[in-house]
Amino acid sequence: MFKRILFFLSLACPVLAQSQDTTVVYRLPEVVVTATRSLIDVLDSPSPAEIIAVDHASALLPSLGDIVGRSTSMFLRDLGGSGALKTAFLRGTAPQHLLVLVNGVRQNSYQNGLVDFTLLSVNDVQRVEIVRGGSSALFGADALGGVVNILTRTPETGLRVRLNGEAGSYGFGRWRLEGEGRPGGVGLLAGAAYEQGRDEFPYRRPDGSSATRTNADFRKRTAYMHGDAPLGAETSIRMSTQAVRSERGVPGSLSFLSPEARQADDDALLGLEVRHSSLPGTQFSLKTSYHYSFQTYKDLNPLFPFQAAYRNGFVVVNPELHAVVGDNARILAGAEWNEGVLTGTDFTGAIRRVQRSLYASGELRLVWERPFVDLVTLYGMMRYDDISDVDEALMPKVGINVRLLRDANVRFRASYGASFRSPSFNDLYYVGVSNPDLKPEHSASFDAGVLSAFGTATAAHHLSLTYFNIGTRDRIVFDLATFRPVNIGRTRSTGLEGKYTGSFWNRALELEVSYALTDAVKRNESVPGDPAYNKQLLFIPRHSADIALTGRWNVFEARVSYGMVGKRYTSEDHLEALPEYHVTDCTLAARLQTGFGIVRVAGEVRNVFDRSYEVFEGYPMPGRTMRIGIGVEY
Repeated sequence: MFKRILFFLSLACPVLAQSQDTTVVYRLPEVVVTATRSLIDVLDSPSPAEIIAVDHASALLPSLGDIVGRSTSMFLRDLGGSGALKTAFLRGTAPQHLLVLVNGVRQNSYQNGLVDFTLLSVNDVQRVEIVRGGSSALFGADALGGVVNILTRTPETGLRVRLNGEAGSYGFGRWRLEGEGRPGGVGLLAGAAYEQGRDEFPYRRPDGSSATRTNADFRKRTAYMHGDAPLGAETSIRMSTQAVRSERGVPGSLSFLSPEARQADDDALLGLEVRHSSLPGTQFSLKTSYHYSFQTYKDLNPLFPFQAAYRNGFVVVNPELHAVVGDNARILAGAEWNEGVLTGTDFTGAIRRVQRSLYASGELRLVWERPFVDLVTLYGMMRYDDISDVDEALMPKVGINVRLLRDANVRFRASYGASFRSPSFNDLYYVGVSNPDLKPEHSASFDAGVLSAFGTATAAHHLSLTYFNIGTRDRIVFDLATFRPVNIGRTRSTGLEGKYTGSFWNRALELEVSYALTDAVKRNESVPGDPAYNKQLLFIPRHSADIALTGRWNVFEARVSYGMVGKRYTSEDHLEALPEYHVTDCTLAARLQTGFGIVRVAGEVRNVFDRSYEVFEGYPMPGRTMRIGIGVEY
């Protein structure tokens, strides 16, 4: 019966488009905090910002990689399968240039500068805010391409219990149990989840023969708890904690298979925030968090045996003051102290980094009573970072948002700012392959564009078009010739981002179309005749596009989405490249009100037309995969 249901879904997906995908994505016209570290309307942002909310009542939950990968100008580097490494490129910058936060606290490892989205759990996520463009003036190092801020959930009123179960192709399974409530004004949300899969999918070798991916299995266990409580009329406290344990095979690339390699990750995050408002228009907050990770890797291959273990600890203390000045201005000032410590088998002793930071930002709104150019918002931001083992940096940013036409809500926005990235511990201290002479990367980021949000009683439309330009000097890459990281001089990433979102007949039908053009090139010759000079950087697509059509009827929902990613060069002379690929996905869902609660059922087919492709060279992706899920809420 299970196979028959999945077969029906695979046939129905190309022709059904009757509702929203219950797995994720509700883009909300609301306030965003990541663009300025203060609450502002997303239309007022000086830089392109996107909000993606997670529907936790859904029968099918996405992964964070799914959520982030659907954002405009974002390219998710997926090494194949549900449990494989997933990192993201934004606007042609490297994964180390995308700063990932959880509740405003950085997650990028000091060890390698990366965030593996596979290891981040979506179970306790309320929404994800994505801000494109350099943001080091607000958030410090590593935000050259932009920021992803993952905001966890706040307990709702009323006692709720949810149970979800999913099953799918290649042994995929996921179960989740959680409860939440707010007795006596104290909020509490807690849950646990388990996820597994074999990922033994078939694929084609470069010579055209067939094979099966092996050693790609995974298991992930997650536990989370969030709470908040008032500490009087003017003070409140919020606590957030999450623990993840992951075990997975690391099958390697097709040119260098590792059929016995295994990796285990333990990750824990604890955060505490106190807010106090004693004077009108002011709020003081103090955030502190501790992030712990322990990773082991073992490969018993007799030709190249390897075994390693790495332990990272990261502490953050962040006081911050918000103040409203008059009716049309506000300021923010804060400080950060953080310390990261790494011990591992490939490092000598304990590696330590301390970062001390001061930052401030301001916002001024100018308002007139007229039908055009009636609202101008000016932004100014500045941050100073002192990093113990690297250098210090001063990063400014300015922005503007002008409402050109009031009735159609036509806006012009632009921003310009400086950003930087510190070399990672791997870059500086990894025994045998490090480079202690590396310099920090510095960039200047500019974007400008127009947007409009307008509609009627039954329809709504949102249009945006943005040009961006990111120039980076002393970019760090790994040089295979010397087998160590090096600074390569200057690179430049320019492009266009366009997006349209339309909602019709009170959201009975929705259409979303986005396109990104990205030219990311090396702008200096490291040596005379450098084959990479003025050519697209490796692995970065020049074109990408997404189209999604959703519809709703009665208790039923469905979504059909199509994505295209252009070719990615794999050699600096551009003689070798991965071809562009096209993927179509589909989801069908229903919501049923019963006597014992709300029941939701859903089915999903990914890669409907069973395309064979690679996102990253040597790592095949699964063909058609299917999932069904059921969720019950009491």
